Amino acid sequence: MESLLNDEPGRVVVNTHVLDSHAEPLSSPPPAPSVSRRLAAEFLGTFVMMVFGIGVDCQTIFSKAGSCAYALETGAPQVSSDGGELSINLCWGAGVFFGVMIAGGVTGAHLNPAVVSARFGLGSANQQTHPAPYSQIPSLHTPTSRQPTLPRQSVTMALRKELEWSMVLPYFFAQFLGAFVASAVMFLNYSPAMYHYARKCCDGTDSPFYDGCREDTAHAWTSFPQRYESVGYGFADQLIGTAILLGGISAIIDAKQRRPHPPAGPFTVAASVGALVVAIGMSMGYNAGYPINPARDFGPRVFCWMAGWGDFVFKAGDMWWWVPIVAPLLGGPLGSLTYWSFVEVWLPQDAP
Repeated sequence: MESLLNDEPGRVVVNTHVLDSHAEPLSSPPPAPSVSRRLAAEFLGTFVMMVFGIGVDCQTIFSKAGSCAYALETGAPQVSSDGGELSINLCWGAGVFFGVMIAGGVTGAHLNPAVVSARFGLGSANQQTHPAPYSQIPSLHTPTSRQPTLPRQSVTMALRKELEWSMVLPYFFAQFLGAFVASAVMFLNYSPAMYHYARKCCDGTDSPFYDGCREDTAHAWTSFPQRYESVGYGFADQLIGTAILLGGISAIIDAKQRRPHPPAGPFTVAASVGALVVAIGMSMGYNAGYPINPARDFGPRVFCWMAGWGDFVFKAGDMWWWVPIVAPLLGGPLGSLTYWSFVEVWLPQDAP
């Protein structure tokens, strides 16, 4: 290959490099990240997402202690809190945004056993029968005329026969561990506030782990349904919420939707997915807190079980604990395949 270098004003020097005849083209993607690197990225992305999410829940709940103390002294209603539904929804969306930005370049940032954050919109099941070894958010490849390959590791992708099933459980474990460690970090950070809340706001106990207080305090980490919500309706709530999440992500990542423009960049993808989570929280968060993510709910629940709440977190809500695991694993493929059958399959498959 010849390159032109300006050696002196008015003089051009030709520099010749001998290339290996077996070298890959400059436009080829970089080699696949190792399994350990991919799992580390999923762990860290999930950890960051959960630190923001659990943190805002803790702040919103435990900051009511001042209002409780004032109410006890004056009889005034308990109204004030350093947070609310809006801040919860916005901060969860921000957590998703930063988690996707952190892990996106390595795995596509799944952060959820039921979800592929960078999705499959750039290749349908009848286009690629073997999973791509390198998964990225669109536009992170060196520019080429072909479409970038996207992540292939998730339950949804396995059902669409576009992934290595062998990576599903390792990803699930990395995400679970990220959520578990984030729970421990926020427990350390908010323990004084939690005990202060128990002393001021809970009737008959100074402990956040006993009756009259434990559901409120555990709710900062994991989900419980409203008292009117049956397990069946709660299951439908999680199924619908996760289906909307996957359907929305499918549209966000589908490069064929953007033609003749280039695929969405990583910042656009992360911001759009974060906004989608905010919208789901604002519209569907009342019934059960919209966990819509098995790792997000089960990791903190196991931590709460170990940290002092005991088996209450598994017995509460008529054994609610399994619903945020099973329903999203069914709702994710439902949303993805609905988008695929109604929209994606009808879009042109050839590169523009």
